[in-house]
Amino acid sequence: MSVTARARVVFANDQHPTDAATVTVAGVGPNGAQVGPTPLTPVGNGEYEGLVAVPATGDWSFQFTSTTPAATAASSFGVSSGTVGTPPSTEPRRAATS
Repeated sequence: MSVTARARVVFANDQHPTDAATVTVAGVGPNGAQVGPTPLTPVGNGEYEGLVAVPATGDWSFQFTSTTPAATAASSFGVSSGTVGTPPSTEPRRAATS
């Protein structure tokens, strides 16, 4: 079972997107199950995505991290049997100026 993780990275001061970030996602699910970190691939306009295998159904919390530029964001959602989902859009933001 897997979910498609998506994030968008923009500069906090001017909201301009960046396609030069290094973005990963890691998750914690039922009974402490962990996945990742999984690298996300840039797809344009500051957006990144990747397929994340989840070993169990239930509630999952995902932490998105951008190391270049530095940013973090979190998202939580439920995964049910037989469904492949996309978590809500998450938009980490860089604190520095562009």
